[in-house]
Amino acid sequence: MQISLSLVLAFGIMVVLLIRFGGLRVLHAIICTLFGFLLAATWLAPQIQQFLTNLPGAGK
Repeated sequence: MQISLSLVLAFGIMVVLLIRFGGLRVLHAIICTLFGFLLAATWLAPQIQQFLTNLPGAGK
């Protein structure tokens, strides 16, 4: 799966805004990121990828 730089930048901006204005703590963001990396290494990763690919508008 290719991830565009603009998508990564958009998510980065959202995280920064949530940390500044939404009450998201840096520790929470780190824990969520680590959870994502650990989840990507499990047997569930292909099913999650397939689910996200089949979402409406995902192919656009």
